[in-house]
Formats: sequence, structure tokens, C-alpha cells
Amino acid sequence: MKKKHRQINKKVAAEIICGLIIGGSLLHYPATGFAENNEELSSFALQEMIITASRYEKKDVEIGESVEVITAEDIERLGAQSALDAIKYSTNTEMALYGNNGASIGNMMSRVVTRGVSNGSLVLLNGTPYKLRGTYDISDIPAEDIERIEIVRGGGSVLYGSDAMTGVVNIITKKKKSNYIEAAAGNRGGRKAAASFQLGGFGAYIGYNKIGTLYNTNSTGWDWTGPKHKNIHLNYRINDRLDISYIRDNSKTWYVTPADKAVGRSRTNTYDITKSMAQVNYKDDRFKASVYYSDRDRDNITNVGAKNNELSKMYGGNLQYLWNFSKGKLLAGGDVVHEYFRTQQRVEHERTDYSVFAQYEHSFNPRDTFVISGRESWTSGTEKNYQNFSAQGQFIHKFNENESMYLNAGTSFKMPELHAIYNTISGKEVVAEGLRPQKGKHVELGYKRDLKKGRIRTALFWQNIKDNITFSGRTLATATYTNNDLKNYGIEFNYDTDLTDNLRYSTGISISNPKTRFKNENTGVQGDWMRAYSGFQWSHRLNYHRKKFDANLNLNYLANRYADRSNTSTQEEKIKPYLLTNLNLRYKPEANQEIYFTCENLLGREDISFKSTGAEYYFAPRTFLIGYKLFF
Repeated sequence: MKKKHRQINKKVAAEIICGLIIGGSLLHYPATGFAENNEELSSFALQEMIITASRYEKKDVEIGESVEVITAEDIERLGAQSALDAIKYSTNTEMALYGNNGASIGNMMSRVVTRGVSNGSLVLLNGTPYKLRGTYDISDIPAEDIERIEIVRGGGSVLYGSDAMTGVVNIITKKKKSNYIEAAAGNRGGRKAAASFQLGGFGAYIGYNKIGTLYNTNSTGWDWTGPKHKNIHLNYRINDRLDISYIRDNSKTWYVTPADKAVGRSRTNTYDITKSMAQVNYKDDRFKASVYYSDRDRDNITNVGAKNNELSKMYGGNLQYLWNFSKGKLLAGGDVVHEYFRTQQRVEHERTDYSVFAQYEHSFNPRDTFVISGRESWTSGTEKNYQNFSAQGQFIHKFNENESMYLNAGTSFKMPELHAIYNTISGKEVVAEGLRPQKGKHVELGYKRDLKKGRIRTALFWQNIKDNITFSGRTLATATYTNNDLKNYGIEFNYDTDLTDNLRYSTGISISNPKTRFKNENTGVQGDWMRAYSGFQWSHRLNYHRKKFDANLNLNYLANRYADRSNTSTQEEKIKPYLLTNLNLRYKPEANQEIYFTCENLLGREDISFKSTGAEYYFAPRTFLIGYKLFF
């Protein structure tokens, strides 16, 4: 076994060295003067101001972390129907999906796996945690109401708290809506209708989107119908500093097993989930504050007609203040969150999470900047409370205004969720006394360069997570969580370029070596390190635009895939590669009209989206939508 692992490590090391040679060779581009004029750069490199990475606006080249921004224009080109669609072609991002188009099966949530960690991404909606019951389902968020998505890879717990082990995904909705109506239809029962308008400071988006029944969606022969999404997104901008928003997303799905079909059942195992979020946000040049409320109401009807309900709520607030000095900045703030969870057995649990944080940024000279930050977090209100301190340091060196390197090192954490603390054993709830906070360490070395006709980003990373909180199994009488270990190292490389005035190309490559190790809490015995998720990804995006016509082709290839076996002591299990393909065509016969065609799984492959211990789940077969938009 050790010899085998040495061979794997040598292979991965060779791949990483090759990647470093490619990334390092970029340094041989002739460096321009420090005050290079941004007007010479392409639209790719006209640097957007990014907020998520530092909690205040900075240019990407000045940030000591790997950052990716997906704009509303990118989302439209992709033909994405949800936030999940919008990010599934991102670098070092793997989809672990259960149902059609990323739909979840009750609490079996489809996940975004970042850098080989399935529970390492903190998802924010307008800067507010989107998770409820410790999970999220971004397939419910309609893509057309998204202004931009900022993805920050690497540990982000210092600025954003629990869950940001390997990254932060901040989904920012539109504060000013477009005025249009839309209708679309496709194969396999696909239907869509939407309307959006802006009237003064008030904006609204209302949408309906569904897919019909797909057959044999997993290896056990399930037939899956839905999801049916209903969305209402409202916002009111009182002035430039203060705004209010309300979001209500409903999804309904059901599946039928072979056993159900054998006895004539045609619509069973129904899940009806409604999520709501209300926010009040204030910001000026120095002060920012937000208060929010969110809930998730899950109804389930089983195949024998039994009904159960589960309810999660979360409300809280955060604030921060920024001081500017001649050679630096000081940011300080805090968060308070109250969580409520009612199980389907009608048992209620609550707790309150507190945290304070600070970050100091110092510029030694126009080229060199150092950033140090820290966060103290603690919980109260349950039989088992936790405390954690995390810290991070960054050093950024700018060769000129459009080229930089950075070094980032720090720690991150994830607090055990309420539903993980209270295990179900033999129908009774038992406090998981031995469950510990998940803690990680990370180091990242990166290089960024903006060119006349594109941009280059590359990062070498290492991460080690101790006590990774893992779902250890479920039977009719038992549902438990435990702590395991995880580690990964690798390289990411992104290149975007304008090939011509009409043709744009982007590619992303990631090579890594994610592994997990099972730990038996009763005996203390540790298993062998096992590969998990994907070790190689190569994505391509090609866009052609000419006058009234726009065409986009997107591909995402993942190889060296392994099933996640961190919750068992079994040996690692390899999975065949997957290839996601997407084609989106748009034509505008008039300035106020648009006709579009979007096709997912263009090649009609039957790829595995996720493999559990009991079944393989497949990506949806080839599906398409043909739609029409009328702007007014």
C-alpha cells in the first residue's frame, strides 16, 4: 500500500512541477513600467473592484488570494438557469449532484466541492450566509437575478467565519432589475416563464422554471420529476446607502423507485421546500451593517403516505468599520447569529454564534503590502458549545500596476451544526459529545498578470484539515456525524484572452491530490489515506459575438475521480471521468427582443455526478430550452 501511494505521489508531484514550469514561464513576459496605463488593457483586464476577498473594494491584482468573478454578462452567455449552473465551469470546482439539474433529495443537498472539500465552501447571498441546517441549495437561485458571483478560493474563515475552509462564494443579486417578460419551452417537459421590472427604487423578479420526468436517474432505477422552481425576488433601494430585499424560493421534486413502480405508485417521495430571506443593508465609504432573517421549511411525503416536516431559522446581523491611514487600513467588525432547528420528530434546538474580527493592511511602499487578520468565534445556548480563534497573513508584491505575486498562509474552521450535534440513535436524540470543530491550515502562492488581450492567474496551494466533520451513516434508527482528516495540494492555472474583436477564449486547469482518512472514534484506529473527488480538471469557454448574434460553447472535464469514502474504512474507489458540455445561442432581431437556445449535456453522455455507498447518481441527459425575451 505504501509503495502504491509513493507512486501516486510521484505522479502528482510530476504533474504539479509541470504546471509550475508553465506558470513560472509566464514571468518571462517583459514587465512594463509600474505606472502602466490601464487603457491599453483588454476588457478582460480592466480590473473590476472586488469586495468579498477583503470586505472592502480592491482590484484583483492587489488581492492575496485566488479570485474568480462571474458577471451577469458571463451568466447570460452561459445560458445558466440557476446559480449552480453559473459556477459549474469554474476552476477546481466539482459538482456532487443528486437530482435533475442539481436538485436536492430533501436534506441530501447537491454540493459544490472546492479544492477537494465537500463542506469547505461558505455560500453567501449578498454577503449574508445562505446556509440553513448547515447546507445550501443554490440551484434554487435564478440566474437571471444575479448581478455577479465572486468566488474566493482558499481559507476565508478569518473574515467570514465558520464554513469558509476552502473558499467563499458570494452571490450578489441585482439591485436594479431589467424590464422584460420571458417564456421558454424545451424537451423532457422543460418550461420557463419570468417577468422582471424596475419602478423607481422598487424592483421585482418573478419566475417559474421546471423540468419533467427523467427516467433511471441513478443506478438503482429511480424516476425523478422536477424540480419545479417558483421564485419571487423583491428589493427597494431607499437611497445610495440603504436598501431592503426579500427573496422567496420554492422547489418541489418527487421520485419513484422500482419498488414503488412494482406496486403501481406513480408519484411518491415528494419534497416541497421553501426558503425565504429578508435583508436590510447599509453601507457608506467606511461603515457597513446588515440585519437579516432566513428560514427553510421542508415538507416530505414518503412512499407510504407518511408526512413529516423540518424547519430551520436563522437571524442575525453584522457590522464593520474601516479606518484609512497614510500607509494602511484597519478593518474591525463583528457578527451575531441565532440558529433554530426543529427536527421532523418535532424536537427543537437553538444556539447563538458570536464572533469579532479585525484586519490590518500596511503598504511598505507602492509595491509591497502586508495584511494580517484574526477572528475569535464562540457559541452558546446548547449542551455542547465551542470556541475557536483563526488567523491569516498575506504578502503581496506588485511588479507593476498589472502584475503581482502573493503569499497567503492561515487557519480556518467550521463549527459543528445543530443537526450534527444531536444525533438520532434508535429513534432518540443523543448529544455528540465527542464532535469537535473542524480546523484547517492553508498556504497559497500565486501569480497574477493582466495583458493587453487577456489575463493570467496561477496558484499553488496546500491545505490540511483536521477533524473534518463527516456524515458517518444513516439507517432507520441511526444518523450520526464524526470527525475525520483531509489533506490536499495542487496547482490552478487560468488564462483568458480576446483572440479577435469577436472571439473570446478562457481555459482553466487544476491538478491536485485530495485525500481523506477515516477515524474510528470508538477504537481510535485510523485508516489509510484514500483519494477522494477529482485530481484533474480542464475547462474551456469559447464565445463568439458579432452584431446581433452571440454563440457560446463550454466544456468542463474532470478525471482522476474517486468516490468519497471518508465515512467508512473501505478502500478507495475510482470513478470514470465526466465531461460537462453546454451550448448557448442568442439572437437579437431588434434592440428590445431576444431569441435564445441553450442545451445542457450537448454530447448526451451518461456521466456520474456523485457516487454514494449505495448508488451512482447521473447528470441529466441532453436537455434544451428555446426561449423569447421582450424588453420594455
